[in-house]
Amino acid sequence: MKPLLAALAGILVTSWGSILVRLASVPAMGAAFHRMAFATIFLLPVLAMRRAMRTMRASRPKDRSSRPRFPALWTLASGVCLALHFATWIASLSYTSIGSSVVLVSTMPVFSVALSALFLKERAGAASVAAILVALSGAAVIGWGDYGAGGDSLGGDLLALAGAFFAAVYLLIGRKVRGQVPLLEYLVAVYGASAVVLLVLGLSAGAGLGPYPRASYLWLILMGLGPSVVGHSLLNHAVRHLRAYVVHTVGLVEPFLATLYAYIIFGERPGRHLYAGGVLVVIGLIYMLLEERRRTGMSRDAALTARSA
Repeated sequence: MKPLLAALAGILVTSWGSILVRLASVPAMGAAFHRMAFATIFLLPVLAMRRAMRTMRASRPKDRSSRPRFPALWTLASGVCLALHFATWIASLSYTSIGSSVVLVSTMPVFSVALSALFLKERAGAASVAAILVALSGAAVIGWGDYGAGGDSLGGDLLALAGAFFAAVYLLIGRKVRGQVPLLEYLVAVYGASAVVLLVLGLSAGAGLGPYPRASYLWLILMGLGPSVVGHSLLNHAVRHLRAYVVHTVGLVEPFLATLYAYIIFGERPGRHLYAGGVLVVIGLIYMLLEERRRTGMSRDAALTARSA
């Protein structure tokens, strides 16, 4: 499959995540746990088959001492962050609209840039900072509009922003350890760790982890198979052949697709504040991604010039 087509197909699949959560009608912690558990179950046979094929192709067994050590602690930390991402974001759908939740959780690149500057010393330029402020102003518009609407919408917005933060930390850890372990092995380990963390948190908090009606399990299975396995696999395929900023920019289509689905299926009509804030968020993110791409290109050109000098 062509990379850009894979990215578009991946976004089309992942954009159904919030809709499936609503259709499942189960507690947030239960939805998060079952999503990760089913995703792990679906990926395990694929990993086993791939390992078996790799063993058959190998002419001789490799020396175990020469293999890189599996980053267990970092993988566990990644699983914890992924668990917190789904726990907070899915919980937000119980308090605010699907449109507000998905737009706000899409601000993850803003947190990624900030965390990279803090921990990796990758400083963002003035233009990127300005773009971040534009995106955050859009999030503030959405939050202010939801606050004015009353109820618990503002709390749901804050949960969605927390979900964006934990997703950014999850990806930052993944960036650190992905070179040490194959993608499929990493995903199975992280998804499995995330499921265990959510199980422990759910049992400790007395959250309803089941049993549920049969129809709920259908939506939960589709959630694990669709957005987590198929959607993320397509996006990982795309990012191997396209620049990351391209995939991130394509991903900005997801909030609008999810809002459209929510309007058609649940009759959720977006308020004017969501349109205004959503446009600011998208403009800020696109400009930030383009600016980071420009800065990366300049750094690469400077390195090549210095090497050839």
